[in-house]
Amino acid sequence: MTSQQNLRHGSCLCGKIQFDIREDSIIDVVNCYCRMCSKASGSFSIIWGCIDNNSIYYSNVSHLSTFFSSRNVKRSFCNYCGSNVLWQSIFTKNITWFAVKLLDTELKQAPRNIFKFDC
Repeated sequence: MTSQQNLRHGSCLCGKIQFDIREDSIIDVVNCYCRMCSKASGSFSIIWGCIDNNSIYYSNVSHLSTFFSSRNVKRSFCNYCGSNVLWQSIFTKNITWFAVKLLDTELKQAPRNIFKFDC
């Protein structure tokens, strides 16, 4: 597999935030049903991909706004269209969870379901 085939491109709804990930660097993919993720997405659940910070590449981050949704989690979203883009825990600063459905193509890795308490 060439490195170009391994790259997956994604963007928020309006396209102002663009990002690329290396699919072979994804640590985990989860379908989260916790209350915080449900509130953040406005849906029953959201699919997050876990990746090392060095394997996700952003462009136009001026439209990325961040806030703490709890003591331990900061979430980032597009300040133009409101798309949830990512979240990070204060305990794992080298890891980013990105919204999988923002990718233009499907991942090979299927999400596993998790039911957990809010972070």
